[in-house]
Amino acid sequence: DILDSVLSPESSRAKRLLQRDPIIKIAPNRFHVEGLTTLRYLSKFFKLEYEPGADSLVTVAGMFHEELERIPEVGDECYWNDFRIRVINVTQKGQIRTMFHREE
Repeated sequence: DILDSVLSPESSRAKRLLQRDPIIKIAPNRFHVEGLTTLRYLSKFFKLEYEPGADSLVTVAGMFHEELERIPEVGDECYWNDFRIRVINVTQKGQIRTMFHREE
């Protein structure tokens, strides 16, 4: 993890754990995004400015936990920048997959 973070310009722990890209384009303006994807990685992927604060949320799952104050369930929604985000899958281990839909 450390070597990848230092040597790779676009390191992603989610990508290493999943052994695939954590963001998958499924249609114009629609993406499947794994919950362990960091907001920093999302910002780079979507070319958005993002300045995390000292107590900022780190992952998509963390953003949902903060917003809902509970473990996310299928169908839960929140917003981030110009995206509407909906939980589409939750595993027994609590890993979530989301649908990002860019609002026009």
